[in-house]
Amino acid sequence: MKNLSTVLMALVILFGIILAATPFIGSIFFQEPENSTQQAKSDVARSALSRWFNTPMSTLVDVHAVRKTTQDKRVSRYSFSTLPDVVRGFITHKNLQQKPLTDDIMQRVFVDKTISWWQPEALQRETWFTGSDQGRALHLIYNDKTQRGVLVIE
Repeated sequence: MKNLSTVLMALVILFGIILAATPFIGSIFFQEPENSTQQAKSDVARSALSRWFNTPMSTLVDVHAVRKTTQDKRVSRYSFSTLPDVVRGFITHKNLQQKPLTDDIMQRVFVDKTISWWQPEALQRETWFTGSDQGRALHLIYNDKTQRGVLVIE
């Protein structure tokens, strides 16, 4: 009996060490790709965007989302339709600043030709909104006539 408890204690300690080392060993053999792109399902994208806008999911329609991860940063891009009041509330709540939308800003912040549905140029706007929240940079273009917008979160 005395030896049985010693053996059981040794096994428990050994399994504990193995469980503690598993994530480190796994990350060596199964590394994440440096550059990855993840397309979100429509319901998941609507849910995430409704949390950002602090509005019910039913107010957001035709939502598309993609997240691109590189070594340097992670960028989420949302394309959506919603009422102007929802966007005004978001801009006010997040304290976003309105700035002129130059070609340089459009190319540097918004344009991504690798995503077929991502077309911020189609909004035909001359201004954009920018700010930060929870350590992330927020960039928004919204056309209140077509009720269509794009949001970039870095």
